Amino acid sequence: MNRVWSHYFVAAVGTWVMAAPSLVELTVELFRADVLAGGVLVVVAGYSSRRAVEGESMHGGALGVNLAAGVLLLAFPLYRDISGLIFWSDIACGSLIILLTTYYLYHAFVTEQQS
Repeated sequence: MNRVWSHYFVAAVGTWVMAAPSLVELTVELFRADVLAGGVLVVVAGYSSRRAVEGESMHGGALGVNLAAGVLLLAFPLYRDISGLIFWSDIACGSLIILLTTYYLYHAFVTEQQS
């Protein structure tokens, strides 16, 4: 139960990623990428929090999807040469998701090695 807060945090980041494009003028491509990545983060966080509440282990596929969404958030603004507040928002959110997912992957690997 102690890791449920992190799934709520990921869901909050996903909600921000979906809402932020509506606050700034963006290209259609970046708008779609942010809404897609944010939606994926919210859905996967909901699934993962349910597993955490029931005491089940993290699902590797869900972690992989979170990692892919974080990489999309991190790479797409750099690829499309976006600047301004939305650039830094996507970079910060993508970095947080990648760091948190990497930590969980490491923790799952260490736990598996100990058993």
